[in-house]
Amino acid sequence: MKAIFNTIFLTLFAAASLAAQHSYGPYSPGLTFSQEVGNANFKVETTRPIARGREIFGGLVPYDKLWFTGAGGTFITIDRDVEIAGQLAPASRYGLYIIPTRKEWTVILSRNPVMPDSPDYDPELEIRVCLPVQKPGRFRESWSVEFDLTHGGANMYLAWTDAEVVVPINTSLVRDNTAFIDSLAAAPLSGDAEEYYRAMRYLSFNKQAMDKAVFFGNHVVTLEKEQYYYIYEALADAYAYLGEKEKAINALDKAADILPREFPGETEVIAQIMDRLNQIRSKVEKLE
Repeated sequence: MKAIFNTIFLTLFAAASLAAQHSYGPYSPGLTFSQEVGNANFKVETTRPIARGREIFGGLVPYDKLWFTGAGGTFITIDRDVEIAGQLAPASRYGLYIIPTRKEWTVILSRNPVMPDSPDYDPELEIRVCLPVQKPGRFRESWSVEFDLTHGGANMYLAWTDAEVVVPINTSLVRDNTAFIDSLAAAPLSGDAEEYYRAMRYLSFNKQAMDKAVFFGNHVVTLEKEQYYYIYEALADAYAYLGEKEKAINALDKAADILPREFPGETEVIAQIMDRLNQIRSKVEKLE
Protein backbone atom coordinates (compact mmCIF):
# COMPACT_ATOMS: atom_id res chain seq x y z
CA MET A 1 0.00 0.00 0.00
CA LYS A 2 2.82 2.32 0.92
CA ALA A 3 4.53 1.57 -2.39
CA ILE A 4 1.34 2.39 -4.31
CA PHE A 5 0.95 5.66 -2.37
CA ASN A 6 4.57 6.62 -3.12
CA THR A 7 4.09 5.86 -6.81
CA ILE A 8 0.93 8.01 -7.00
CA PHE A 9 2.64 10.84 -5.09
CA LEU A 10 5.69 10.81 -7.36
CA THR A 11 3.50 10.74 -10.47
CA LEU A 12 1.43 13.70 -9.28
CA PHE A 13 4.59 15.59 -8.23
CA ALA A 14 6.19 15.03 -11.62
CA ALA A 15 3.01 16.16 -13.42
CA ALA A 16 2.76 19.27 -11.26
CA SER A 17 6.43 20.11 -11.86
CA LEU A 18 6.01 19.64 -15.60
CA ALA A 19 2.95 21.91 -15.65
CA ALA A 20 4.75 24.59 -13.63
CA GLN A 21 7.73 24.58 -15.98
CA HIS A 22 5.84 24.71 -19.26
CA SER A 23 5.14 28.10 -20.90
CA TYR A 24 2.79 28.61 -23.81
CA GLY A 25 4.30 32.04 -24.52
CA PRO A 26 2.56 35.43 -24.45
CA TYR A 27 -0.50 35.97 -26.59
CA SER A 28 0.59 39.59 -27.17
CA PRO A 29 4.40 39.80 -26.93
CA GLY A 30 5.87 42.92 -25.39
CA LEU A 31 8.17 45.27 -27.25
CA THR A 32 10.38 48.03 -25.89
CA PHE A 33 12.86 49.86 -28.09
CA SER A 34 14.69 53.16 -28.32
CA GLN A 35 15.26 55.20 -31.45
CA GLU A 36 17.31 58.32 -32.06
CA VAL A 37 15.35 60.79 -34.19
CA GLY A 38 17.30 63.90 -35.16
CA ASN A 39 18.61 65.26 -31.87
CA ALA A 40 15.87 63.59 -29.77
CA ASN A 41 15.54 60.13 -28.27
CA PHE A 42 12.31 58.14 -28.43
CA LYS A 43 11.48 55.15 -26.25
CA VAL A 44 8.51 53.02 -27.28
CA GLU A 45 6.84 50.54 -24.90
CA THR A 46 4.01 48.50 -26.37
CA THR A 47 2.45 45.06 -26.63
CA ARG A 48 1.85 43.42 -29.99
CA PRO A 49 -1.45 41.56 -30.29
CA ILE A 50 -1.57 39.13 -33.22
CA ALA A 51 -4.45 39.10 -35.70
CA ARG A 52 -4.82 35.26 -35.81
CA GLY A 53 -7.30 35.50 -38.68
CA ARG A 54 -9.59 37.96 -36.89
CA GLU A 55 -11.05 41.08 -38.47
CA ILE A 56 -9.20 43.91 -36.71
CA PHE A 57 -10.44 47.39 -37.63
CA GLY A 58 -14.22 47.44 -37.63
CA GLY A 59 -14.13 44.14 -35.68
CA LEU A 60 -11.81 43.54 -32.74
CA VAL A 61 -11.03 47.29 -32.76
CA PRO A 62 -14.40 48.98 -33.46
CA TYR A 63 -14.65 52.01 -35.72
CA ASP A 64 -15.36 55.38 -34.11
CA LYS A 65 -14.32 54.19 -30.64
CA LEU A 66 -11.24 55.00 -28.60
CA TRP A 67 -8.53 52.32 -28.61
CA PHE A 68 -5.54 52.38 -26.25
CA THR A 69 -3.18 50.83 -28.79
CA GLY A 70 -1.61 47.40 -28.37
CA ALA A 71 -2.98 44.82 -25.96
CA GLY A 72 -2.09 46.75 -22.81
CA GLY A 73 -1.40 50.24 -24.07
CA THR A 74 1.46 51.95 -25.90
CA PHE A 75 3.70 54.56 -24.32
CA ILE A 76 6.17 56.83 -26.10
CA THR A 77 8.76 58.78 -24.10
CA ILE A 78 10.55 61.72 -25.76
CA ASP A 79 13.54 63.38 -24.08
CA ARG A 80 13.24 66.82 -25.71
CA ASP A 81 10.65 69.01 -27.44
CA VAL A 82 9.78 67.94 -31.00
CA GLU A 83 7.02 68.54 -33.55
CA ILE A 84 4.56 65.74 -34.24
CA ALA A 85 2.31 66.25 -37.26
CA GLY A 86 3.16 69.95 -37.09
CA GLN A 87 2.23 70.33 -33.40
CA LEU A 88 4.61 70.99 -30.53
CA ALA A 89 5.19 67.91 -28.40
CA PRO A 90 7.00 68.81 -25.17
CA ALA A 91 9.48 66.30 -23.76
CA SER A 92 7.37 63.83 -21.77
CA ARG A 93 5.90 60.32 -21.59
CA TYR A 94 2.81 59.92 -23.77
CA GLY A 95 0.07 57.35 -24.04
CA LEU A 96 -0.79 56.50 -27.67
CA TYR A 97 -4.47 56.18 -28.58
CA ILE A 98 -6.37 56.06 -31.85
CA ILE A 99 -9.98 56.46 -32.92
CA PRO A 100 -10.14 54.57 -36.22
CA THR A 101 -12.53 54.96 -39.13
CA ARG A 102 -12.34 53.37 -42.55
CA LYS A 103 -10.66 56.39 -44.16
CA GLU A 104 -8.72 58.06 -41.34
CA TRP A 105 -7.46 57.61 -37.81
CA THR A 106 -7.53 60.21 -35.09
CA VAL A 107 -4.15 59.71 -33.45
CA ILE A 108 -3.86 60.97 -29.86
CA LEU A 109 -0.64 61.37 -27.90
CA SER A 110 -1.59 62.22 -24.34
CA ARG A 111 0.37 63.25 -21.23
CA ASN A 112 -2.74 62.81 -19.09
CA PRO A 113 -2.72 60.21 -16.30
CA VAL A 114 -6.30 59.23 -17.28
CA MET A 115 -7.88 57.97 -20.51
CA PRO A 116 -9.15 60.50 -23.10
CA ASP A 117 -12.74 59.40 -22.43
CA SER A 118 -12.44 60.18 -18.69
CA PRO A 119 -14.31 63.23 -17.27
CA ASP A 120 -11.03 64.31 -15.63
CA TYR A 121 -9.15 64.36 -18.93
CA ASP A 122 -7.38 67.62 -19.87
CA PRO A 123 -7.29 68.19 -23.68
CA GLU A 124 -4.51 70.75 -23.20
CA LEU A 125 -2.16 67.87 -22.42
CA GLU A 126 -2.63 66.07 -25.71
CA ILE A 127 -1.68 66.16 -29.37
CA ARG A 128 -4.57 65.10 -31.61
CA VAL A 129 -4.37 64.79 -35.38
CA CYS A 130 -6.40 63.08 -38.12
CA LEU A 131 -4.34 61.10 -40.62
CA PRO A 132 -5.43 59.21 -43.75
CA VAL A 133 -5.40 55.43 -43.70
CA GLN A 134 -3.26 53.76 -46.34
CA LYS A 135 -2.28 50.21 -47.28
CA PRO A 136 1.04 49.19 -45.72
CA GLY A 137 3.83 47.82 -47.88
CA ARG A 138 3.11 44.37 -46.47
CA PHE A 139 0.48 42.68 -44.34
CA ARG A 140 1.12 43.25 -40.62
CA GLU A 141 0.06 40.19 -38.66
CA SER A 142 0.81 42.01 -35.38
CA TRP A 143 0.34 45.58 -34.16
CA SER A 144 3.43 47.58 -35.25
CA VAL A 145 5.14 50.85 -34.37
CA GLU A 146 8.10 51.63 -36.63
CA PHE A 147 10.27 54.63 -37.53
CA ASP A 148 11.60 55.55 -40.97
CA LEU A 149 14.29 58.15 -40.36
CA THR A 150 14.67 61.38 -42.32
CA HIS A 151 17.27 64.16 -42.01
CA GLY A 152 16.43 65.69 -38.65
CA GLY A 153 13.18 63.77 -38.21
CA ALA A 154 11.23 60.61 -38.97
CA ASN A 155 7.98 59.15 -40.13
CA MET A 156 6.38 56.97 -37.48
CA TYR A 157 4.33 54.12 -38.99
CA LEU A 158 1.41 52.74 -37.00
CA ALA A 159 0.04 49.61 -38.65
CA TRP A 160 -1.92 46.43 -38.16
CA THR A 161 -3.10 43.95 -40.80
CA ASP A 162 -3.97 45.97 -43.94
CA ALA A 163 -4.22 49.49 -42.44
CA GLU A 164 -1.53 52.02 -41.68
CA VAL A 165 -1.07 55.71 -40.91
CA VAL A 166 2.10 57.79 -41.10
CA VAL A 167 2.86 60.30 -38.34
CA PRO A 168 5.51 62.90 -39.35
CA ILE A 169 8.03 63.91 -36.69
CA ASN A 170 10.47 66.84 -36.84
CA THR A 171 13.19 67.85 -34.38
CA SER A 172 15.22 71.03 -34.06
CA LEU A 173 18.37 69.35 -35.40
CA VAL A 174 18.52 71.03 -38.82
CA ARG A 175 17.53 74.41 -37.39
CA ASP A 176 20.12 74.13 -34.60
CA ASN A 177 22.87 73.02 -36.98
CA THR A 178 22.10 75.83 -39.42
CA ALA A 179 22.20 78.42 -36.63
CA PHE A 180 25.51 77.08 -35.35
CA ILE A 181 27.08 77.04 -38.82
CA ASP A 182 25.86 80.58 -39.53
CA SER A 183 27.41 81.76 -36.27
CA LEU A 184 30.66 79.92 -37.08
CA ALA A 185 30.84 81.63 -40.48
CA ALA A 186 30.09 85.07 -39.01
CA ALA A 187 32.58 84.83 -36.12
CA PRO A 188 36.28 85.76 -36.44
CA LEU A 189 38.18 82.81 -37.90
CA SER A 190 39.94 80.62 -35.33
CA GLY A 191 42.62 77.95 -35.52
CA ASP A 192 40.27 75.01 -34.85
CA ALA A 193 40.65 73.11 -38.13
CA GLU A 194 38.56 70.16 -36.91
CA GLU A 195 35.54 72.38 -36.17
CA TYR A 196 35.61 73.93 -39.64
CA TYR A 197 36.13 70.57 -41.33
CA ARG A 198 33.16 69.03 -39.49
CA ALA A 199 30.97 71.95 -40.54
CA MET A 200 32.20 71.60 -44.11
CA ARG A 201 31.45 67.87 -44.24
CA TYR A 202 27.98 68.37 -42.76
CA LEU A 203 27.09 70.95 -45.41
CA SER A 204 28.62 68.89 -48.21
CA PHE A 205 26.88 65.67 -47.11
CA ASN A 206 23.49 67.39 -46.94
CA LYS A 207 24.04 69.59 -50.02
CA GLN A 208 23.29 72.65 -47.95
CA ALA A 209 24.92 76.16 -48.16
CA MET A 210 27.78 74.85 -50.29
CA ASP A 211 29.30 78.34 -50.51
CA LYS A 212 29.92 78.11 -46.77
CA ALA A 213 31.36 74.61 -47.25
CA VAL A 214 33.94 76.09 -49.67
CA PHE A 215 34.68 78.92 -47.24
CA PHE A 216 35.30 76.49 -44.38
CA GLY A 217 37.34 74.12 -46.57
CA ASN A 218 39.67 76.83 -47.80
CA HIS A 219 40.23 77.99 -44.24
CA VAL A 220 41.09 74.42 -43.18
CA VAL A 221 43.73 74.32 -45.96
CA THR A 222 45.42 77.42 -44.51
CA LEU A 223 45.47 75.86 -41.01
CA GLU A 224 46.81 72.39 -41.79
CA LYS A 225 50.60 72.07 -41.63
CA GLU A 226 50.35 68.74 -43.45
CA GLN A 227 48.10 68.44 -46.47
CA TYR A 228 45.43 65.75 -46.62
CA TYR A 229 43.68 64.56 -49.75
CA TYR A 230 40.22 64.40 -48.16
CA ILE A 231 40.09 68.18 -47.68
CA TYR A 232 40.50 68.69 -51.40
CA GLU A 233 38.09 65.87 -52.23
CA ALA A 234 35.45 67.62 -50.12
CA LEU A 235 36.28 70.95 -51.77
CA ALA A 236 35.94 69.37 -55.21
CA ASP A 237 32.50 68.06 -54.27
CA ALA A 238 31.40 71.51 -53.06
CA TYR A 239 32.78 73.32 -56.12
CA ALA A 240 31.08 70.80 -58.42
CA TYR A 241 27.73 71.38 -56.71
CA LEU A 242 28.18 75.13 -57.21
CA GLY A 243 28.97 74.55 -60.90
CA GLU A 244 32.57 75.78 -60.59
CA LYS A 245 34.11 73.19 -62.89
CA GLU A 246 37.67 74.49 -63.07
CA LYS A 247 38.02 74.87 -59.30
CA ALA A 248 36.61 71.38 -58.79
CA ILE A 249 39.15 69.87 -61.20
CA ASN A 250 42.00 71.78 -59.56
CA ALA A 251 40.93 70.43 -56.16
CA LEU A 252 40.85 66.87 -57.55
CA ASP A 253 44.34 67.32 -59.06
CA LYS A 254 45.61 68.53 -55.71
CA ALA A 255 44.07 65.50 -53.94
CA ALA A 256 45.70 63.14 -56.45
CA ASP A 257 49.10 64.83 -56.01
CA ILE A 258 48.94 64.44 -52.22
CA LEU A 259 48.08 60.72 -52.19
CA PRO A 260 51.61 59.25 -52.79
CA ARG A 261 53.04 61.45 -50.01
CA GLU A 262 50.18 60.74 -47.62
CA PHE A 263 50.23 56.96 -48.23
CA PRO A 264 53.79 56.10 -49.30
CA GLY A 265 54.01 52.56 -50.70
CA GLU A 266 50.31 51.78 -50.00
CA THR A 267 49.38 51.10 -53.60
CA GLU A 268 46.04 49.45 -52.83
CA VAL A 269 44.85 52.35 -50.68
CA ILE A 270 45.96 54.86 -53.32
CA ALA A 271 44.21 52.89 -56.07
CA GLN A 272 40.93 52.78 -54.13
CA ILE A 273 40.97 56.52 -53.43
CA MET A 274 41.98 57.33 -57.01
CA ASP A 275 39.06 55.28 -58.28
CA ARG A 276 36.70 57.44 -56.19
CA LEU A 277 38.39 60.67 -57.29
CA ASN A 278 38.11 59.61 -60.94
CA GLN A 279 34.40 58.95 -60.51
CA ILE A 280 33.98 62.48 -59.16
CA ARG A 281 36.10 63.83 -62.03
CA SER A 282 33.93 62.13 -64.65
CA LYS A 283 30.87 63.89 -63.21
CA VAL A 284 32.67 67.23 -62.99
CA GLU A 285 33.81 67.04 -66.60
CA LYS A 286 30.18 66.80 -67.71
CA LEU A 287 29.42 70.19 -66.20
CA GLU A 288 28.76 72.97 -68.68
